Amino acid sequence: MAKKTLGYQELHWRCPNCNSRNVGTAQTCVSCGAAQPENVAFEQAAGSQLIEDAARVESARQAPDIHCPYCGTRNPAGTEACHHCGGNLTDGQRRVSGRILGAYNPNQPALKDIPCPACGQPNHPQAAFCVYCGSPLHQSETPLPASQAAAVTTPATQPAAVPKKLPMAVIIILVLVSLGCVTALLIAILSGGNDQPLQGTVTNLMWQRSIEILELQPVSRTDWQFNIPDDGRIQGCEERFYRSQDQPAPGAIEVCGTPYSVDLGNGYAEVVQDCVYEIYENYCRYETEEWVQTEILNAYGSGHDAYWPATNLTTEQLTGIQEEQYTITFSADGQEVKYQTEDYTFYQQVDVGSEWWIETGLFGSVKNISPAD
Repeated sequence: MAKKTLGYQELHWRCPNCNSRNVGTAQTCVSCGAAQPENVAFEQAAGSQLIEDAARVESARQAPDIHCPYCGTRNPAGTEACHHCGGNLTDGQRRVSGRILGAYNPNQPALKDIPCPACGQPNHPQAAFCVYCGSPLHQSETPLPASQAAAVTTPATQPAAVPKKLPMAVIIILVLVSLGCVTALLIAILSGGNDQPLQGTVTNLMWQRSIEILELQPVSRTDWQFNIPDDGRIQGCEERFYRSQDQPAPGAIEVCGTPYSVDLGNGYAEVVQDCVYEIYENYCRYETEEWVQTEILNAYGSGHDAYWPATNLTTEQLTGIQEEQYTITFSADGQEVKYQTEDYTFYQQVDVGSEWWIETGLFGSVKNISPAD
């Protein structure tokens, strides 16, 4: 599938020191001043919209940021020396990029800032402490004292009964036994017949020959328009899905999935869609002329003198497939056994009353015959 870029959005990250949420471009926490560690991942923010400012879009297109190997400070891509300690960033750790953060929903309402209960200043709705006075913003998130937490109980539940499983060794043995039985049955079926060939006497010789008669007639067919032969007469077409491809093409219909965000490792995410391009072509009914079977001529008989049925063709007819089959009947071990072949030369070598060895196969069918002399 092709990836279609819809735009870029700014991400957020949560400070592991004070639990405050910060915009993706912030390298230090706005609440406590701690630098973003390299193991703290970026996250999507509720209601985050696509960036429209050209300068910020250009920043989003940059490579992942890099953490200083000496002081851990996060630096923009392309920086050679850490802007905090001056250390060489050649061996610095680049932030992970390419992680899929989830579906992008531009219609999700953004969270509103909340006022600090102590000083009244507005703060990010997911910040833990006020950036102005340091007071906690979410009193409900403060852990309960141990004495109160111990008093909170939940109803006891009985675990659901778990069916006992057979030991793996027993399962393996059962599988092997089953496979052994099936294998033995297949061998018995495929080997079939008698271990020793039967001796039989030829009691009858029968032959059958047939010739297919073809006639040029108009026929109706359907196919893609580009496959229709030059002599085909198109009777009607409709547009149908033909195939899909990753690249755009003239007349192709673009079909895209749900937009999702991909972490770029620099505080931004690229919002993309996976798209395919559906190609439609004309599928048509047409009429053409083909050689069609109109008749099958047959000839039957016994003995060696087989012949082909007589044909009386018109100028609009010709012969098609010709088939022949020869049946040799034996009396062997008190039963009648038939052997069929298409080899007329071999058939002529078999005489009524002659003795033959008969090898039987699956379901008593004859696999081979050979003279008993």
